[in-house]
Amino acid sequence: MTRRLGIGECEMTYAPNDSDAWVPETPGSTPAWNTLISNDADLYSEASAMFAVAYGPYISGSAGAAYRSCYFALPANYDQLPFRVDFGYTQTGTSSTVRLYVTDGSSTESAVTTVTASSGTDSVTVRPSSTSASSTPRYGYLDITAANTKIITLTSIFVWLIPEAPGTGVRSSGYISVDTSWSSNNAPIPSEILATLQNNPTKIAMDRPAAIYSVVLPSESADRGQYSTNSGTMTVVTKVMLPVVKNTKTWRVWAYVERTSTAKADILIALGNQFLLLPDDEGVMTATFTAGKYDLLGGDETNLLSIRVSSGSGYVALRTLQIMEEPT
Repeated sequence: MTRRLGIGECEMTYAPNDSDAWVPETPGSTPAWNTLISNDADLYSEASAMFAVAYGPYISGSAGAAYRSCYFALPANYDQLPFRVDFGYTQTGTSSTVRLYVTDGSSTESAVTTVTASSGTDSVTVRPSSTSASSTPRYGYLDITAANTKIITLTSIFVWLIPEAPGTGVRSSGYISVDTSWSSNNAPIPSEILATLQNNPTKIAMDRPAAIYSVVLPSESADRGQYSTNSGTMTVVTKVMLPVVKNTKTWRVWAYVERTSTAKADILIALGNQFLLLPDDEGVMTATFTAGKYDLLGGDETNLLSIRVSSGSGYVALRTLQIMEEPT
């Protein structure tokens, strides 16, 4: 029979991974178990996410002032890992700067890099301090500055997230670091730790959604450049090519629209049998949609991107369009 504790008595406490607490049939020092734990940490520290890939040219002015070259979305990332932009460049002077801004709409952070070669590649990185996620995506933009009478040209950009070691404890994304004590000699293999190792890859993926499509055009007056119109009738500006999607997923469309005067834009995106309208706005425009395996397949007359002036007067120009995974 079970004896109840008397007054003044207490149960002894112990750590379940103490070697003398319990000797399990399959101890934590088993090579396969060690591999699971190390693989989990490796996945966190190596799995990245790509948000935009684009070719410019993004060309600065020659008056020595900063030029706002382009905009792009930076989704999720509750764990506040660094955002990085790799770029190729050429310049006519001997020194220019590239500054990356990251904003969640209220606070803005930035970092700058200086390039001194006539051409080459470099990068600029910002670690965000807020936890804005995919429901209100952060976004970034690049300012490029050359010396007076000189020009810097960014030939391409690659926007991505830099992974790093997971550290200890629970991260804001929900990822839980599994301590190496669980792989020590005679340590047990609890179901809770097994569940953690099963769930962690999903937590990582949800916090690092990747883009399947990106167009990032140079910023300029809306009455110039590509994807620009002053028509009130829908104008097809490009065809969207997408990879095959194997599962039903939710996607986020993120767009940046410039304008002249008071004009606002409608953006119509036809993807297979999906039709998504981003209505009557300018600046950042975003929406989500859900599509299955065959929903995004299209022929010659589908997968089209169209814009028009929906209200006001002047020109509207679509400068950025990204289609990204939406964590669900």
